[in-house]
Amino acid sequence: MAIVLDRLTVKQLQEVIADAEVLLKKRREQQARAEAEARKPAPVDTPHRAPTIQYRLRPSARD
Repeated sequence: MAIVLDRLTVKQLQEVIADAEVLLKKRREQQARAEAEARKPAPVDTPHRAPTIQYRLRPSARD
């Protein structure tokens, strides 16, 4: 992104600088979050519970 600075007023230059500072702050925060996420330990693989078998009582022929 290019900005022609030689034709801007002082007020416009101050606005450009303020906008750039906000963008830089957001970028640094995003980078810090990404680095913190990368430093998190990987989740431990826990063994999954084995499927349970449920037996249903069926009425017998005698009942």
